[in-house]
Amino acid sequence: MFVTAGCNAWEKLQFSRYKLVWLGWVCDIFIFSLVLKKSPAVKSSLYDLSCAKNYLNSYVVMPAKKRTKAKPASRPRGRPRPEDAEAIQRKILDAALIEFLEYGYGDAAMARIAKRVGGSKTTLYSRYPSKEELFRAIIFAQIEKASPQASLEFKGEPLGLEQGLKSFANHMLKHSLQADSIAINKLIYSESYRFSELGAAAVEKTNLGIKRITRFIEESAKRDGVPCKNPAAVAKTFIFMNRGWYVNILLMNQDVSESERKQWVEESVDRLLLGRNEW
Repeated sequence: MFVTAGCNAWEKLQFSRYKLVWLGWVCDIFIFSLVLKKSPAVKSSLYDLSCAKNYLNSYVVMPAKKRTKAKPASRPRGRPRPEDAEAIQRKILDAALIEFLEYGYGDAAMARIAKRVGGSKTTLYSRYPSKEELFRAIIFAQIEKASPQASLEFKGEPLGLEQGLKSFANHMLKHSLQADSIAINKLIYSESYRFSELGAAAVEKTNLGIKRITRFIEESAKRDGVPCKNPAAVAKTFIFMNRGWYVNILLMNQDVSESERKQWVEESVDRLLLGRNEW
């Protein structure tokens, strides 16, 4: 039979798996066409054709299905975790600081800050609705970074009055003389006449220092048994005394050594303490 001869011929040929699949389809079509003709002679060969088709299929190796890796479960949308929110805030403040120092306060753009962060303006404005609030956040992030309260203590216990005032002054002046703090303060001094919010942020920062030193003087007076009639006035004198020295350094645009800073602190605090009985 011609079908049997065809099977022997196919056995000798080495076709690829995809070609064999195609040939199987051809056999299906051929069988179907023969059945439609209903030829008695052909019907006797249908069994052989079926054998041929099954024989071809036995050589076909169907390609294995590719395994797809299961996607990790995504975190449901909603409020970010505290650690993620803190990281986002640091990223925003870092990008904003670069923008303010590069373009100044007046020419800084929230759109560029959002682009630096890699997020949307919606995300930025949801946290900081204005440049004023964003700049204020930078100021207070600098204060938190300095940890001024830690300079008034040692191992959780408050320092003595003289030691505490000198430690605080040295710590805060050292922090303020760092490059990023100098750049921020120069920006405030240079643009506060145009943007009152800059001056307001600086005053708020100063008032926090005055309140902190006022509490420290009050606590020291109780511990030492030395009355203090006006601790807030003494605290203001202390803060503005150091502020004046610092501004002078900025105006002269000069570098200050650690020994020069410490010498100033020693001399200024010693003279302030000379009048303690009159506080």
